[in-house]
Amino acid sequence: MASSADPSTTSRPGERWPGTERGALPHWRLLRLTVLLVVRAAPMQCVLVVVAAVVLAASPVATAWCVKALFDVLASPGHGSFSALLVPVCAAFGAALAGAGAVSMQQLASSRVVRAVRAQAQDGLFRAVDSLPWIMEIERPDFQNELRLAERAAEDTARRLLSSGLMAVTGVLQCVGWCVSVAVTWPPMIALLALVTIPYFWLGHRTARREARLQSSLVGSGRLRMFFRSLLVDPRAAKESRLFAIGPYLRSRLATLLRAESALEDTVDRTTARTDMVLAVVGASSLAVATLVVVLTATSRGLSAGDLSLFLAAAAGAQTTIALAADGYTGVAASLLVMKHYFAFHARVPPVAPSGSLVSHEPSGEIELRGVWFRYDADGPWVLRDVNLRIPAGTRVGVAGPNGAGKSTLIKLICQLYQPTRGEILFDGVPAGRLDPAAIRRRITAVFQDFMSYDLTVAENIGVGDIQRVGDRAELRRVAAMVDMHDEIERMPGGYDTLLSKIHIADDDAAVHLLSGGQWQRLAIARALLRRDATIAILDEPASGLDAFAQHRLREIIDSIGADRTVLLISHHLGSMRRMETIVVVDDGRIAEHGTHDELVLTGGTYAQLFSLQAAGYVA
Repeated sequence: MASSADPSTTSRPGERWPGTERGALPHWRLLRLTVLLVVRAAPMQCVLVVVAAVVLAASPVATAWCVKALFDVLASPGHGSFSALLVPVCAAFGAALAGAGAVSMQQLASSRVVRAVRAQAQDGLFRAVDSLPWIMEIERPDFQNELRLAERAAEDTARRLLSSGLMAVTGVLQCVGWCVSVAVTWPPMIALLALVTIPYFWLGHRTARREARLQSSLVGSGRLRMFFRSLLVDPRAAKESRLFAIGPYLRSRLATLLRAESALEDTVDRTTARTDMVLAVVGASSLAVATLVVVLTATSRGLSAGDLSLFLAAAAGAQTTIALAADGYTGVAASLLVMKHYFAFHARVPPVAPSGSLVSHEPSGEIELRGVWFRYDADGPWVLRDVNLRIPAGTRVGVAGPNGAGKSTLIKLICQLYQPTRGEILFDGVPAGRLDPAAIRRRITAVFQDFMSYDLTVAENIGVGDIQRVGDRAELRRVAAMVDMHDEIERMPGGYDTLLSKIHIADDDAAVHLLSGGQWQRLAIARALLRRDATIAILDEPASGLDAFAQHRLREIIDSIGADRTVLLISHHLGSMRRMETIVVVDDGRIAEHGTHDELVLTGGTYAQLFSLQAAGYVA
């Protein structure tokens, strides 16, 4: 193994993806994108919803005209014939029946649209999350806040947007019908209604902006509140929570967050209530004035009883539908202001393939780092400093060093979970920037120091290592036997179908078994061994929870997989390093030493000091 002395100053800063800035999407484009999302999710149901909205808007207007006709018949000499009375009554009945049917049809179709939109939006959202090539983005608080807002839009906004949109459309259509009816009796009422409409929609727009700002301001505290809630109910946190009696402290933090959120919500609710009161006074006053004028002048203008009844119904209906349309507009505007987070989140996710042509290549195991610098934040400390390292294919390399030296970060960079801040990583001589990160990761298998314990079955916990083989029981048994877990699994109540957690049990008769820390670690090793096509195997503290027998077995496993793979072993158990062909010592973010075990012990450097201290504990 050789090290390169040629540094590279190529910088790859973590920049936000285009489209995430506030106001990047105008309202008309937000509306268009949202309508497309809804229509594509359930096109036929959307047609039914629109038809139902038209019928609902027409039904009360038609009923009012039928009542007018009935009153005119009753006011005629002799009260008209029975057939003359029957026609408006039957027409009113038909209009009411059509309205009732439209309500049922709209509710059914709307529910289907909401479910379809929610499913499609959720899938699109987490497809975007899954396509992110670097986990650094996921670790940022602003990303998590934007994700939560986008998730809320996917969950709730579709329902509110549809209901508010239908309210607005129905209100507008119905208002048009009432205005036509009003114009027949007293045309000046149209101008009065137009004047009343302005404050309704202006104040509604302001209310929508307040609600959207409230949603954005609460998302951070909401995530923190869910964190404290999880600590109170998660069985894995219950041990320390009970032992150290931290429950009251957690409840206090939770209550403080709830009080702060409630105070913000109360402020918005009070402002909205005042707005509603002002609008109610304006609407009632205009209606009272118009009614008084029409009633006082009814005789002089020759209005019939039917005309008067139509005007009263139309004027009151117009006022109501203006308020209905304004409320619908407020809901739509607020929903769009939340939906912008959904579309902005998609915009911040980069294309699957970076710009420029990619080399179609999957690494054979040769790794080289040239002048690699890395830090997690732009103003944070350097975790890795000018690292130059070349690892030939098929080499077994040990990585040692004190805690916090940068060993695990080095591994995450090789796994293409992060990009170097400066410098570059090459696989088989090809810069990683010219390769698809997913293609590189397909050739890497790993046991991470903070490996996952999935609340799933035994088979799934192993099978996620190569998801294509999750149903291949022969392969699962093979790798389980390699880590001496097969016989233990067969003794479990459900074998490989045994659930390893009680958190998500839906059936009281389900086979459940809880594992020790060492057993979980052996499952994590089996998971890594399942990926047979990997040319690079990374083991980050794989023996930390294992007993002496399991550690000995792990060393045999490393010997067996090292024949045709590049193996990187990170371990504080320096006895395991003896079997490595080369050992790299990382100290303060730099490659401080490299060589064989015997060579490093003779140099008397950091590795020799760590080994001497550890060996003294065994011979004392």
